[in-house]
Amino acid sequence: MMQMSFLNKDIFRNIAILGIVILAALLFIKLIPVIIIGGLAIWGVSKISKMKKVKKKDPIDDFNKEDTTFSSDKDTIIDVDYTEVRR
Repeated sequence: MMQMSFLNKDIFRNIAILGIVILAALLFIKLIPVIIIGGLAIWGVSKISKMKKVKKKDPIDDFNKEDTTFSSDKDTIIDVDYTEVRR
């Protein structure tokens, strides 16, 4: 009687590896939407919190608080000589 070549110990190991690969692929496919939704939720919450912080801080008040007048006493004035370059 002849033995069939595909009935050996390696075929069960190959089937087990194939099963693990398929199971991992299915698990990965099921987790991708959850990961994407979680990432978008975290991004949205951080974006909204930054927008709220910006709205709390009034930029007009900051402009009014700054000293916008020119005074030569506070700042150092640098005089620079220059020559025009002609093409």
